[in-house]
Amino acid sequence: VLLKRGDTWEGQGITAVSGRSGTEPSVVASYGPDSDRPTLRGDGSRIGLGRRSAVSHAVVMGIDIYRSGMDPDSPDYDGEGGKGGISISSGNNGPMKNILVEDCRLRFAAASCTGAALMKNVVFRRNLVLDHYTPHGHTQGFWGSHGSILVEECIVDHNGWLYRNVPENKGKPGLANMLSHDTYCTQMYSTIFRGNLFLRAASISNKFTANYGPGSVKDVVLDDNLYVEGEIAVSMGGNRGEPLRWVNCRAVNNVMLDIGRGQPLGRGLGSGIGAQDWDGGEIAGNLFLHQQSSTVRNVHGLTVGCSETCTDVGTHMRNVTIHANVFHGLKNARMALHIKESGRMNAITIEGNLFQFAGVPKTLVKTDGLGPGLIFRGNVYDSAADPGQWFAVGETMLSFEQWVTESGEQGARREKIDFPDTNRGIETYMASLGKTPTFEAFITEVRNQSNTNWRKEFTAPVITDWIREGFGVTILEHKRALCV
Repeated sequence: VLLKRGDTWEGQGITAVSGRSGTEPSVVASYGPDSDRPTLRGDGSRIGLGRRSAVSHAVVMGIDIYRSGMDPDSPDYDGEGGKGGISISSGNNGPMKNILVEDCRLRFAAASCTGAALMKNVVFRRNLVLDHYTPHGHTQGFWGSHGSILVEECIVDHNGWLYRNVPENKGKPGLANMLSHDTYCTQMYSTIFRGNLFLRAASISNKFTANYGPGSVKDVVLDDNLYVEGEIAVSMGGNRGEPLRWVNCRAVNNVMLDIGRGQPLGRGLGSGIGAQDWDGGEIAGNLFLHQQSSTVRNVHGLTVGCSETCTDVGTHMRNVTIHANVFHGLKNARMALHIKESGRMNAITIEGNLFQFAGVPKTLVKTDGLGPGLIFRGNVYDSAADPGQWFAVGETMLSFEQWVTESGEQGARREKIDFPDTNRGIETYMASLGKTPTFEAFITEVRNQSNTNWRKEFTAPVITDWIREGFGVTILEHKRALCV
């Protein structure tokens, strides 16, 4: 199926079919000299891959899906919801393999990946998922359930909300709420999010859940993504109290900027990564940066440990390495690293991290206890806080010297790192390109990405590399995730 670029179809749904092989796929794509994608417009505009019957060897490329009835700036606006978007599902008839969805733009529409049967080599690449919301209740721009997928170099922006949830917007449709996110995935396996831009989520940029006990989620990797605004960048824990639910998961090389700044829910929450109940994995090479708002006051960098709802006394988190992360410029942070339920943790190694709170008079590490389950080694510490307030163990505040004694940390250093350029962020990046140095101008640029107008300077890997240069660090190449 080939649609002419620049043309529009009203309320049109397309169901993809299986191709002959990986080298001879079925294709839903576009043709013609126009640079604009062909548009499926209105309620019912959707592309489906699978569900009722198994689909493999299929490509969907370069299609615009626009639910105009949900766009307040459209003459079609009715705010009634309806259906539309892209769905990838192995259903019960799988397996599903060799699926590529690339260069599609979803406006006020969502994407999903679900699978009751095996999924292999399913790729969602260079797509734009923009402005999806529901008039009432909660939603997300990308939904995943029991599936396996590579999500790569996508722009996922402003999903889960239409209006800020503040008193002056009371009664309006599409208010931001704590259950609406850029992405929401449950029970996933062999899934990679790599090189994406996750921007302005209603609450959480990447929300993951694992609700069926130990081993519910396996081999999920978040690699070299850029997160800006929203309330929380990544949540991979919580919801349930069972131990060891997340097996061999990794969050590596990600950059988090200005989390909490937009305050879509009108509350002052800004948190980087939450990871609880993990069974093996690493959190490494991430940069937690630039929380500068004076009204965002509930700020955390990294939170690890046991879910707050756990009741048993066994090991809930084990064999996790937290290393080579940078914490800097988190104004109003309650702490850079928060460890909960340390007595239920085993073989957790925290080494080679840079805890740098110059100009931020706050605690660096807070833990409810110290013991053989926690291994601290070779971290570098600095804070503008009173020297006796740098660390907290339970209710006891400690100085650096007391911390080294109590924790037994080997190779710890009290040192202020002289980074090359700590002001690097979105606005200064735009200035370096000779562009208008605002976040709004950046949003405009990334929303114009397409295969006919693909500019590497507006992709996550290029931007994150530039920011890392300002902190004198490089990507952990030897830890890069492989494709699904």
